[in-house]
Amino acid sequence: TDSDTPAAGLSFSWALRSAPAASLGAALLRRSTSGALASFVPDRAGVYEVALTVTDGCSASTTPFWVA
Repeated sequence: TDSDTPAAGLSFSWALRSAPAASLGAALLRRSTSGALASFVPDRAGVYEVALTVTDGCSASTTPFWVA
């Protein structure tokens, strides 16, 4: 299968939770058509917090991670 094809019944949501001052922030987070993949190019030096939430229709799990 294509690596960008999510497992049946799963949905993906990416969020930029925090960014350095003066950053364009969420405008920099690009999502794939399925939502399973995202890319990010920082516009300011510093730490960015990104979170991925995966939902299967019954429950959701969110994993935060930091990009420096």
